[in-house]
Amino acid sequence: MRAIVPHERAEADRALRAVAEAENARKRVEEEARLALEVLVHDGHLEGTDSGHRLAFRLLDDWLRTRFRDHHVPLQKRMDGRR
Repeated sequence: MRAIVPHERAEADRALRAVAEAENARKRVEEEARLALEVLVHDGHLEGTDSGHRLAFRLLDDWLRTRFRDHHVPLQKRMDGRR
């Protein structure tokens, strides 16, 4: 087994610092994403579901219902082939 020379030790230290910085950055991004989701849910743009979140298109849905009245067919029904 050979001894670690100073430049190898310095490279290892830099690599370990880079890994720690990446982990800290990941944690900050997760926290920012959590806060963004919280605001979007609070403001009514997203709805929480069992599998995560989904967009809440209430405004668009209201507009479509008003604009197309009785002949508006929601996308899910069109995709299912039902009217």
